[in-house]
Amino acid sequence: MLVDFRNRKIDGYDLLIVQEALQGGGLPILTDDFDYLSVPMLKVYTANERAVNAAKVGGKLRTGVTNQGNARQVSQA
Repeated sequence: MLVDFRNRKIDGYDLLIVQEALQGGGLPILTDDFDYLSVPMLKVYTANERAVNAAKVGGKLRTGVTNQGNARQVSQA
């Protein structure tokens, strides 16, 4: 899977995590970092209200009970 990261709002450390997640078959990421939402095809679990609200507006929010407490899945797929 090839993703152009030049137009994404992630730093170098986040980029390493994202590349590993995508190479691992799309492993989900649990984070409160809003930057991960700029990456398509990435599943993000978060309790970050800003991220959750952005996902609601974009029609990309999936809710449900998780083992991560208040975390909700924000899907960029």
